Parts: sequence; C-alpha cells; structure tokens
Amino acid sequence: SYGTWPVERCDMSSQLQKSLVDMLVSVVEGGTYESDTRKHALLLARSLDWGMLGKVMRRLLDLRKMIQPPCSYHVDLLPRYVALACTVRDCVDQGSCPAFDDFWTGEELQAVRSHDSEAVGTCEILNRRGELEMLHFEIPKLVQVHARGAGFKEALDKVLWEVPRENPVQKVQFFVTQAAEELVWELTDSFQHVLLQWQPEAVQYSFTLAIVLNVSYVVLESQWIAAIQRVGHLVMFVAGLAHLVLAAMRLATHLVAKVPRVFRGDSGNELPQRVVNLAKTLALDSGTWYQLFYLWSSMQGLWDYHMYFFHLFDICERQPLLAGTLKSIRAQAPSLASAAALWLVIMYSFAILGHLYFPQDFPENECKSVSTCVVFVLNFGLRAGGGIGDILTGGGGETKGFGRFVFDISFFVVSTVVMANIVSGIIIDAFGESRERRQTVEEDTQARCFICSIDAARFDRADRKGGFAAHCKQRHNLKQYCLLMAVLKLRDERELTGTEDYVASQLQEGSADFIPLHMASLPSGEILSVTPGDD
Repeated sequence: SYGTWPVERCDMSSQLQKSLVDMLVSVVEGGTYESDTRKHALLLARSLDWGMLGKVMRRLLDLRKMIQPPCSYHVDLLPRYVALACTVRDCVDQGSCPAFDDFWTGEELQAVRSHDSEAVGTCEILNRRGELEMLHFEIPKLVQVHARGAGFKEALDKVLWEVPRENPVQKVQFFVTQAAEELVWELTDSFQHVLLQWQPEAVQYSFTLAIVLNVSYVVLESQWIAAIQRVGHLVMFVAGLAHLVLAAMRLATHLVAKVPRVFRGDSGNELPQRVVNLAKTLALDSGTWYQLFYLWSSMQGLWDYHMYFFHLFDICERQPLLAGTLKSIRAQAPSLASAAALWLVIMYSFAILGHLYFPQDFPENECKSVSTCVVFVLNFGLRAGGGIGDILTGGGGETKGFGRFVFDISFFVVSTVVMANIVSGIIIDAFGESRERRQTVEEDTQARCFICSIDAARFDRADRKGGFAAHCKQRHNLKQYCLLMAVLKLRDERELTGTEDYVASQLQEGSADFIPLHMASLPSGEILSVTPGDD
C-alpha cells in the first residue's frame, strides 16, 4: 500500500522505520562473540516476524525497480533491513532460529542483495570494550558512485604506495590520520557526483576511438582502396567529432576533480587569493596541460588526421607498469633538471671556446656567430658518439694541433662520458627505487593483512576453505573501512548506533584504536590473535 500514501506520510513512516531498525541493531551490537550480545540477538531473532519482513522487502524491491517509484522514502529502507539481517546472522548460530534461517536463505533477501550488492558495507572493528565486532552499514548512492570513480582509486593507490610498512602501528595510524581525509573527501564530495561517474568511460572510449582513428587513417592512405576514400573520410569525420566530445568530457572531469581539491586545501585564504593559487596550481599541473593538449589535438584532428597520433600516449596511463615508470622519472624531475642545466652550461661553454679559438674548424657558416655556434654544438655535440670533435675538421683522423686535442678530449670526457652517465644514473636510480618500493608493497600486500598485520600463512592454515584471500575480501577489506569513514561523515549523529558513534569519535580524535590490529575473527567463530613480533 506504500504507493498510495501521501508524500508526508511516506516520509514520516520511513523515518520511524529507520529509527526502529537502528534501535534493533543497537540491541544486538557490542561484540559479535560476546555471550550477552548473542543472547540478545537470539531473543530478537525469535521475536521478529521474518516472513512478514521478507514480503515487505519484496514489495520495496519492486518499487525500487520502477523508474519513478511513488514512494521513494521507503525504498531507502532496503539497505537498513539487509544490515539488520547481517548483524543478526553474525550473532545467531544456524539452527537456533528456523524462521530466521528460512529468511536468510529465502529468495527475498537474496534478490535484494543481488540487486544492489554495493548498498551494504561490512568491516570488523574493535569496540570500546576491546572486543571484535562485525559492523554492517548502509552505503549511500553518492558514496557508491564515487567509490567506482578514478579519483578514489588513484587516492587509494597513493595511500598503498606511501604508507609506512615497517611498523604496523604506524601503518594504521597513517591510514586513519593522514590518508583517510583524502579518501573520505573523494567519496563524499557531492560536487563531483554528476560528471565523475562518466570519467572511466570517457577515458576508455576516447582511447579506443584514438586507436580506430589511427588505424583508419593508415588504411585510407592505401592506394588499393581509393574507391571508398570518400566514405572513409566521412566516417573519420564523424568518429573525430565523437572523439572531440569525449576529449572535452575528459577535460571537464579533470577540472571538476581538481578544482574542489585545490580549494579545500587552501581554505584558510580569502577568495581572491584562493583563485590566484588555483590558477598557479593548474598552470603547474602536468595533468591539466595534458588534457588541454589532448582536446586541442582532437580539434586539429578534424582536418588534419596526423594529430590523432598524440592520443595513443594514453597507454602510458592505462598500463600500471608504464605509469609507475613515468611516475619514478617525474619524482626525479628536480635532479634531472639540475643535471640538464649543468649540461647546458657546459655545452654553451664549449661553444664559446669553439667560436673563440676554432671557428675555422666548424663546417661552413656553422660558427660565423655565437648563436649559430651554440646551436651547432647543442645539435651535434649531444648526438656525436665521440663528441663534437667527430664533426669538426680533423674528426676523420687528421691531427689539428694540441689545442684541438685538449678541446676534443675535454668535450668527450666532460659532456659525452660524465654528464651522460650522470643523467643515466639518475634515471636508473629512479627505476631502482621504484622497483624496490613496488616489490616491498607487493610483498607486504601478499604476505600480510593491511588492517590486522597478521601473516597470510596463519589464515591459510586456520581457514582451509577461504584462507587469506577470503579474509581480506570479507572481513578486513581496506575499501570497506574507507566507505565506513565516509558514511560516518555523512550520517546525522542522531542516527548513529552506539558502535558507530564510538568509531566516529575515534576518527575525530585521530585515534586508530578501533582498528583490530593483531586480531581477526575466522568464519568458524574463533579469534585469531598474535603477539607483535611473532610474525
């Protein structure tokens, strides 16, 4: 009968039912493996009419599948009901309450969970009494959309890369105090909601179209299909327009993700100063310039198909290995810039010396002025295997005196050998550091849980069926902890349960005490606990 209710009545009824569900969840929270909690949960399971609840959930699911449900307020209750059922399941053994067992395995609950599998999150926390507790919570649509976005994935990868892994306590503390703010902001910023949900598709489709356009251009240039070139050019133009739209969407999503982040980090200044800082940040941001040139080359490609070659460089961002390599080189940009500046000064110095003492040894008109001499030395000095002496008169083996001997040898040693090896060394060191860091991250991720820091081998021995992989996916999923923090930020304090209120207060204090470090539960109900240093 929900479809025939007035909007005011739907809203009031929905709020009452949400409060009721939250109250029921509060009754059975307080430690999944604590005896009193399990006793309360069993009493609750035997008191509720699970068959009626299943019918209500089926009706709400039917309303949710409608394009414009007549009463959208009650549709939002579905995740709360699922969270209640999951909380009761954690505390009630199978067979203790047949009615609840039938509801748990019934088609109504399974249909709701399969229809919107991302609506309810689950993670294990350490409550205020120091006991393990499974926390099930509703995830708003806004957070679900942002969790699938590229911004959150990049922020999460950045956390996994930068977090200190030598000390488990420092690792979780870094996650709660420093990384969580950026991750939660990526999940809760409502301004990004509309555009950013299309960002992954825009990147994927634009790269695919770039490949099609480049292949099509190569094929159209073949003489043996000249008869269909007119049709081919028309298809290329239409595909180019589609690519231009996607390129504009990519720039828009990049700015939508970038601008609020800059403003948030510069909240202490007045608006004019914040605008100036924003302009400086965008001017120095390589990603913004890349997207601008991407859009410009897409526009140029409408009448010059050669420009589509640039869009193939998207592969550097799409391939994690290439992206990591480029990131390592960018990290060494100050060192490379300093070495390049020194190299430029050295080349300029040799050009001045060459113009001063050996202008006649340069090819005709290549050193008639300082500017032409500098250009010649920069051009050929970097590319000549034996230095600039290979290009000047006498480079074929003829002796040109002691002065030329010192000039040629000095250029070869300083520029070709020393400076080239300095630059190569910086790049090689960057690759080495990146490879070592990546290996450390991969080994730590595969060897132990990020949350509890317990070795994977212990889970594999204790749980032969699911093992370490099931533990990281179902109980200590890092993404779920990020979602929990985002939900607690968005939810009204008056709607929080006791356990949720405790976690929220811990986050406000910057404390990681709710993270179950060195403790974890197993599907069998046993507690796996280790002493620091045993691993």
